[in-house]
Amino acid sequence: MKTISSLFVLFAIVAGLVAITPAAFADHSEVTITPAPGSGAPGCEETAEGCYIPKEATVDVGGKVIFSNTDTAAHTFTSGGASDGPSGVFDSGLVMAGSSYEWTPTAVGEVPYFCMVHPWMAGLIVVQEAGADDTDEEMPAEEGYPSYLASRLAEFYERAGRVRAVGSPDRDGSVTLVGAVSPSGGDFTEPVTTHTMRFIKTFWALDAKLAYSRHYPSINWMNSYSGYLGDIAKWWGENINSDWLSLRSEAYGVLQREDTLKEIVRLLGPEALPDEEKIILEVARMLKIGLLQQNSFDDVDTYCSPQKQYKLLKLLVEFYRRGQQALKEGASLADIRAMPIVSTLLKARMDIKDNEMPKLDQLDIDMKEQFKSIIGVKVSS
Repeated sequence: MKTISSLFVLFAIVAGLVAITPAAFADHSEVTITPAPGSGAPGCEETAEGCYIPKEATVDVGGKVIFSNTDTAAHTFTSGGASDGPSGVFDSGLVMAGSSYEWTPTAVGEVPYFCMVHPWMAGLIVVQEAGADDTDEEMPAEEGYPSYLASRLAEFYERAGRVRAVGSPDRDGSVTLVGAVSPSGGDFTEPVTTHTMRFIKTFWALDAKLAYSRHYPSINWMNSYSGYLGDIAKWWGENINSDWLSLRSEAYGVLQREDTLKEIVRLLGPEALPDEEKIILEVARMLKIGLLQQNSFDDVDTYCSPQKQYKLLKLLVEFYRRGQQALKEGASLADIRAMPIVSTLLKARMDIKDNEMPKLDQLDIDMKEQFKSIIGVKVSS
């Protein structure tokens, strides 16, 4: 049996490129376009970086445009605009998360495009004659960065992959590149960060606000993403439970909705929301404390098995579902918040060990009983 080993290489790329001698200029024979993090919700169109990365792409006639859906939601890449509709130059149809679509331009010009599912998402492709950028001198680029920055970063990340290790015995392994990009002032729109996000398939956005609020790990769940969701979902479905992906999607939907509601709360206060949306804020808080946080100094919480992760996620999603149903059946939000199961769920990650899974099953039973009690349904033994 071959020994499978993994070789992990950590490279740090700081915000700025260190002394690379120009050897080639910008290559526009191929460009990759990805949805900006969080673009599935309105608001990205008002930011400087827009809803696509890059916001404006340049490609040669006969080159290749790759629309890579690194988002968790499905998108279309359709030529035209939301006001005038599709122009007919290209249309990807529905591109699921982790999938891609390719288009080869045949004529010079500007081609606007948008997403038919999320019509506020709009971008622009500039098609030029091949070799239009070839000159005898280095071309200036944004903020003084060299124009060959993108191709050099691509050359760096393409070194990752499966490897056959030299020596004996035969060993198969992998080289994983973890790029630590540290943009000045946390500006994700600067060129090194923007181009890095074009070539990677997993992005962890560290958030200073979360760190200051003592939320660890301080990874922003709205800006982070994984392009391997399909592969991950397959593993979870085969090894843990087939409904993991649907539970994850529902929990992420709650966090996305909470992110939108926070702006309303900031302007008008929480009392402006109906109970059906107030409970979204409550469940989002429970997800952040009871699932997304982790205490590396706690003997129990320092490690969490996939089985326990799944059961904690399922409990919190079930709480959300039953809470919404209870509100429809006449229960008050105050009664839901006052249920003892709320604090129990928040502490479960630290109180219940990996070998105590039946205790999590009992929490589901207790939660069901408590919801029945607040809507006046008699619980039979």
